[in-house]
Amino acid sequence: MSAACSLAPCLVVYAVTVVLFIDDAPGRIPAIASWTAADLVVRALTSAASEHLAHTATYRMLRRLRLRIVQTLQSIPLGRVQARSAGELTKTLHDDVEQLEEAFAHGVPDGSAAAAVPLATTATLRRRLAAGTDRVWATAMAVCAAILVLQWIWSTLWLRFVGQGPIERLWRMATWWDAGAGTTAAPAGRGQRH
Repeated sequence: MSAACSLAPCLVVYAVTVVLFIDDAPGRIPAIASWTAADLVVRALTSAASEHLAHTATYRMLRRLRLRIVQTLQSIPLGRVQARSAGELTKTLHDDVEQLEEAFAHGVPDGSAAAAVPLATTATLRRRLAAGTDRVWATAMAVCAAILVLQWIWSTLWLRFVGQGPIERLWRMATWWDAGAGTTAAPAGRGQRH
């Protein structure tokens, strides 16, 4: 819902443009502003709820996973556990498990938002097209689809023949003083910087 509410500014610009230049009814602008304010409140609340739920669920899952690892360590022979260093066990129990937090607490909400925006946009466009009120939206949707297809073709060809994107090449030149030979690995003799 938060991602869908993020479309409101675009819809507000469109609605104000229609009110001012097509319908000539500037008296409707306060109503549009009220709906915009309500949308911003709903977006803030749903975004906060999404973040809270994602983190709460993720930390519960990580706790259960750590308990499961400890139970597994308790059930295997002591010699096999002692054969591993304390650092290796700490890495498994803390660092490896903690990396899952990024995927679940941030990746799932962001992925849902990435899917929600095109779905909400498509639903809005479909409703308008079904009503027959605005054929410009159909043209805009066709142009966007064509741009996405062209970007996909261009990116595929670029990466096949060049090996890295133009921004990546500029970033490498700025950080490593070396454009590289189409790879993303660090130049020989220099360690990775974190």
